[in-house]
Amino acid sequence: MSIELMALAGAWLWDKYGEDALKSIAEKIGEKSTEKWKQFNWNSAAKKYRNALYEDYGKVRLLGTHESVELEGIFTDVFILDKVSAFQRHAIEELEKDPEKLNDYEQKRENGFKLIQQKKYKRWFILGKPGAGKTTFLKYITIQAVKGQLDKVPIFVSLHRWAEFVRKSADKQFNLMPYLVKQFQCCNFPDAQPFIEHLLETGNALLLFDGLDEVNQADDERAQMLHALSEFSREHRNCTVLLTCRVAAADYSLSEQFTYLEVADFTEEKVTEFVKKWFKQDVARGEQFLEEFARDEHRGLQELARVPILLTLLCLVYARKMEFPSRRADIYEEAIEALLETWDREHRSIKRDMIYQGLSKRHKLQLFSRIATESFQNNQYFFEKKHLASKIADFLKQLPNSQNQAIDGEAVLEAIAEQHGIFVERAKDIYSFAHLSFQEYFTARYIFENQAYGTIDNLVLHVTEDRWREVFLLTVSLLDNADSFFVAMQAQINTLIIDEPELVKLARWVVEKSASVQTSYKPAAVRGFYYFLARALDRALTRALARAIDLNRDLTRAISLSRARSIARALDRDSHLARALDRALARTLDLTFALDLAIDFKFLIIRLLVINFSMLPTLRKEQYSNFFNWFHQIIETVKQANLHELAEKLTTLAKQNIPKQEAPAKDWKKLHKKLLVIMQETRNIGHQWQFTAEQEQKLEKYLQAHLLLVDCLSLATVTDREAIENHLLLLPETNIDPNKTELPTNPLITHVKVKNFKSIVSTELELGQINVFIGANGAGKSNLLEALAFLSSAEENRLDPDTLYSKGIRIAKPSLMMSSFKEFPPSQEIELSVSLEKDDLPIQAKLGAKSTDNLLFHWEKIALSFDTRQIERQKRHFTYPPLTNYLIYNLAISALRGLNTQSKIQPLGINGEGLDTLLLNFSDAEKAELKEYSYFIEWLNDIQLDANNTYEKEGYKQGRSVSNLYFTDKFMPENNQLFSAENSNEGVLHILFYLALFISHKTPQFFAIDNIETSLNPYLCRHLMEKLTELAKKHRKQALITTHNPAILDGLDLNDEAVRLFKVYRDDEGLTQIRRIKTKPRKGENDYTKLSELWMSGNLGAIPTEF
Repeated sequence: MSIELMALAGAWLWDKYGEDALKSIAEKIGEKSTEKWKQFNWNSAAKKYRNALYEDYGKVRLLGTHESVELEGIFTDVFILDKVSAFQRHAIEELEKDPEKLNDYEQKRENGFKLIQQKKYKRWFILGKPGAGKTTFLKYITIQAVKGQLDKVPIFVSLHRWAEFVRKSADKQFNLMPYLVKQFQCCNFPDAQPFIEHLLETGNALLLFDGLDEVNQADDERAQMLHALSEFSREHRNCTVLLTCRVAAADYSLSEQFTYLEVADFTEEKVTEFVKKWFKQDVARGEQFLEEFARDEHRGLQELARVPILLTLLCLVYARKMEFPSRRADIYEEAIEALLETWDREHRSIKRDMIYQGLSKRHKLQLFSRIATESFQNNQYFFEKKHLASKIADFLKQLPNSQNQAIDGEAVLEAIAEQHGIFVERAKDIYSFAHLSFQEYFTARYIFENQAYGTIDNLVLHVTEDRWREVFLLTVSLLDNADSFFVAMQAQINTLIIDEPELVKLARWVVEKSASVQTSYKPAAVRGFYYFLARALDRALTRALARAIDLNRDLTRAISLSRARSIARALDRDSHLARALDRALARTLDLTFALDLAIDFKFLIIRLLVINFSMLPTLRKEQYSNFFNWFHQIIETVKQANLHELAEKLTTLAKQNIPKQEAPAKDWKKLHKKLLVIMQETRNIGHQWQFTAEQEQKLEKYLQAHLLLVDCLSLATVTDREAIENHLLLLPETNIDPNKTELPTNPLITHVKVKNFKSIVSTELELGQINVFIGANGAGKSNLLEALAFLSSAEENRLDPDTLYSKGIRIAKPSLMMSSFKEFPPSQEIELSVSLEKDDLPIQAKLGAKSTDNLLFHWEKIALSFDTRQIERQKRHFTYPPLTNYLIYNLAISALRGLNTQSKIQPLGINGEGLDTLLLNFSDAEKAELKEYSYFIEWLNDIQLDANNTYEKEGYKQGRSVSNLYFTDKFMPENNQLFSAENSNEGVLHILFYLALFISHKTPQFFAIDNIETSLNPYLCRHLMEKLTELAKKHRKQALITTHNPAILDGLDLNDEAVRLFKVYRDDEGLTQIRRIKTKPRKGENDYTKLSELWMSGNLGAIPTEF
């Protein structure tokens, strides 16, 4: 209904009030004062009031944006529960046993608006969780009244604004009338008060009081307001009054005057309705949202979506990215941020009571994480109020400066429930987290933040427990580098079957068999395929005769399916293995392109049919026909694979030994024995495992745990994804070391080629592990480092400016990035490649840009003419993680001290960000190794890492730095020897960074350091290079290093093949030339001149030539 047509609605014909209103007004103000009222234009006032209401309440602001949308465009009917949760009575043991008792769908649900329309009740106290839609519901009722759906004049009162109005008033009294008069200012009444009184007395007013919980309890504001509302309600009994409040802040003292109701969570149907309205301008996107949202992996999001504010957040995120965040924790972080701060601060301008003076946002998150973890570990989801309050009080007592404060755990609990809704009261004095997914998220957060205390090792012990699945996925998505997580997880998974000789025997067969087949599929996918074959057969052999008919029916249906995934689903009713093939093990195995796998699979089908037929008294014609179809298929496939001897054996078997359709079961059993001999002798398949029920259960857990591992891997940031994949379903060994952190190493880069990049027109280098480049300023040393960073970005298919910059490249417009010299035509393409040891297939890229003068233009790959070997690399989907992880480190003291923002690159940013976090997550072995080099810093007593920010509170840091790194000086007194990275000298931070970079297994294998000598003493430079060379060999690191300090060269042993020294210079035409210095030049037979002296004297070159 348009605004213009609203004037036709009954209650809005204000001129109908004219005569009655004038009489009432005259009685109040006297006949002499009514002249202005007689001239008053009632319809004009009505129109102005309608427009004001529509402008104020006809739109809603979207969470996370500055946009407003039409309320009716997205409003989804609110349903009301007939029982308020706080009125329910349940024992906690009862709820732990059957949580479904609290599901609101078991209660009577009524349409909220239709309930308000009825005449039976006039006062409603509407409760709801944070974000449940209480305010939106009142706005909707207001607009419906504006449109005439309710025959009353709506008066919307924001209670926190009324409280502000009272605070600014002279008498500080909660007198409602002055505020109501203010609401009607737009009508230009001669005096609005008598008109409002008339509406109230006649019952033509609809009072909508919103947000009692938003009124502060300080100075008894809320208590005074409640008293005023109670008195107002008693005085004006004819008016309809609605009052909203969060459940946790509800006051039940008005129960004699008001009927208490609670807003219900969205059902699946309401979620669908809301999403369709949200995406009504893009129906296809809405359908895509619902389809993806319904997947099993989004169970946690489905729970969040029952609350409108969080469903709004999900819609916003999906609308922006066309997918839910791949980093699983992102959506929970946004949701919790919305509940803790964003909604009140940005959208409603509400400042709530301080819960507790020392409880900052960070402390709140720590509190929630600790409670979540302790309870989740104990399989506890519900808490008695007194016990939860006790946990909160215990936590608060540990905070800085808490000794002198009285701590009321119950008051803090009630405030958290009221203001944020993280905890909710499920029944009388029984609380839980608002969503199970919140409890899972906070548990994962605790594990992430406390890795140094062994939380990852404790987590992997639960790898077979379904209820921990979401915690695994959330934890791995929080980790900056998950290498050690997967080492621990794989080690734990291997323990599941290592004590079962029969399962170990199966595992050995799977490894042996999968290694023997010729296929381009990932090794883990092939191993998974053979686990599938073994288990499908074992299940067939152990199922009872009653399953035989079903099995035959399934196989008949499977004949029409062409992929192993689909056939697996037809064979395996519970679909666990099908899911493993589908999601974990290379998605699907297309048998058309893998003859070895096709043969073995078809053998399985034939054998299963033979077993099946040996159990049946008679065969139907179509069953017999299907068997012959499969048998002829396998013969043709064997011939296609040029396995002539096997083809001949099968052909003979078909002619001589296949029973007739009416043959007895014993003939099929004979065929089965002969078939087994052929399968085992020629294909190493057909072994009869026949596991016990316990062994089958262990194997099921082993495979399911691998499925979880792969799901985790899809969300993780890791140094070498391929190495982890290659460990999947490998034979568990008896000497498993759970603390082992190293994964299979990658090959080193042996050769580098660069063409047309900045000042490098063409160069080719042979690298070692430590590669040092010297030359005059501007010679082009850094250009070489940047060329490799460019190739790294190309290998990642991320050539946008942000990625290039994050890797350490100095970005310029393309015409300056490509070689450009006076004597040569400008380049149009950059060519880059690297070769790896023991691999003659180079990794290469040719890059160009359509616009050469646009700084922000994204570079693009240009197609290469691959030879057959390069095509083979592409078929293998080869990636080389050390190259994709390559970075150029150029340290900045502000980053090392933690004075600037954290880097997006983990674990170490290119300027030194994140050093404290990396050290905090060092393994015990890495910590011990680092300590061996403490002599580099003669005053150093110890390095300390303050994960809980205790030292900051004690005044050891100014608070500007985000680093948790501290040092103690052995020359200072014990009570005054601690200081932060913010106050340390530059040299110690540089040394610590380089040592950590080379020692850690989480840092890149291949990287560059620009100007390594910065802030270092020359003598220390020499010794540092000697030790970095040792560390590079030990940890298989490969570094490109530039320097201008001659002392660096004295730490190089040019007789060591792992060490290379290159001089970089510009030739007469300005082109960068790079030449290796293979041996140290000698002045005489007994010359022991240092490399530093040779460089400074000009004997090495690589110096400015104009002096």
